[in-house]
Amino acid sequence: PPMAMMKLVVQILAATSCVGPVLSFSPTPLPKIHDRSTPIFSRRLPAVQSAKILPVAYGGASIALVYRAATASMTDKAVLVSTAALSLFNLGPTDNARLASAKRSLKRYPSCTPPSAARKKALKWRLLVRMKIVCQLIGLIFMPVSKSTNGIMYGAATVMATNMLFFLGGAGKAMHDNDGAAAPMSTSKSTGLLTVDTVLTIAALLAATSPVNSSRYVKFSYVYAGGAAIGGLEGFIVMIAKLFERKSNLKTRS
Repeated sequence: PPMAMMKLVVQILAATSCVGPVLSFSPTPLPKIHDRSTPIFSRRLPAVQSAKILPVAYGGASIALVYRAATASMTDKAVLVSTAALSLFNLGPTDNARLASAKRSLKRYPSCTPPSAARKKALKWRLLVRMKIVCQLIGLIFMPVSKSTNGIMYGAATVMATNMLFFLGGAGKAMHDNDGAAAPMSTSKSTGLLTVDTVLTIAALLAATSPVNSSRYVKFSYVYAGGAAIGGLEGFIVMIAKLFERKSNLKTRS
C-alpha cells in the first residue's frame, strides 16, 4: 500500500541520516574559557561552525519532506521526494565538506595585518558557505511546513536560488579543497552548475506562480523534480563510490 511504502522510505532515510554521524563520532574536548579581551562578537556561531550537525539537519529535513509527501498530490510527491534525495545524498554531504574546508582554510591562512589575498579569499569562502547553508535549510524547512502547494514550490525555488547565488557570489573562484588550500573551480564547470541552478530556480518559480494542478504547474514542477532527482542520484553514486573506496583502503591496510 502507498502509506506502507512511504513509512518504509522514511525509515530508510532515518537510518541513512543517522548512521553517518554515529560512526564518525569522536570525543569533543571541553571548550576553552572565552578570553574577555576578545570581542564577544568574534565568537563563531556553533550551529554553523560545527560540521557534525549538518548531516542531522539535512537528514531531518529529508525525513520531513518525505513525511509531507505521504499526503500530497502525485506532482507534489515528485517534488518533495526528489528534494529529499537531493538534500540527503547531495546537498548535505557537499555542504558538510565545504564547511570543514572553510574552517581549515582559515587555519592554513592565518590572520595578518594587512590581510593577505589568500586570507581574504578564505574569509570570503567561509562567508559564502555559511550563507548558502543557512538559506538552503530555510528553503528545505519551508517546503514540508507549508500548507499550500504553491508554498512548496516557493521553498524549492529558495533552495535552488541559494545555489545560484552561491556561484554568482564568486564561490567558484573562492573555493578551497578538503585540506583548506585554495582550489578555484574551472570557469566552465562553475558556469555549467550556475546554468543548471538557474534553470531549476526559474522552473520552480514558474510552478509556484501557476494555478494549482494546471498544465503549466505540472510541467514546471516535473522539470524541477527531474533536476533535483538527478542531483540526488549523482550524490548517491558518489557516496557509494566513497564507501567502496574506504573499504578498499581498510583491506589494504590490514
